[in-house]
Amino acid sequence: MQTVGASKRIFGLLDRQPKISSTSNESCSIEPTNFDGSIHFDNISFTYLTRPEQQILTNVFFSIASGQKVVLVGPSGSSKSTIASLIERFSESQSGTIYLGSYSLASINPQWLRQNISFVNQEPSLFA
Repeated sequence: MQTVGASKRIFGLLDRQPKISSTSNESCSIEPTNFDGSIHFDNISFTYLTRPEQQILTNVFFSIASGQKVVLVGPSGSSKSTIASLIERFSESQSGTIYLGSYSLASINPQWLRQNISFVNQEPSLFA
């Protein structure tokens, strides 16, 4: 029975559709060639579509300088994974702007972004 459960989770992952398409879109086609590598959250607010009544992030501001190492620490449910998901554009904020250098993240080609930025989760899903 464990095999059936594991295979359902694997197929569930494979069947997932991205919330933000990585296909060609004129509004998000920039592939930066010269940027400083900094990340800025400017007044970011976020709720999950499945729980719109529960505000996850409210008016968040912070900056990460190029080359700076950052560790997000907090208890389960404190939005660490949500912040990473927003940076990789797996989710979209309801308000505010996230910048990669001087570029708005919304203007950057999601496929380029995912090829050039990566995160290591606490419990990564690996396949052999």
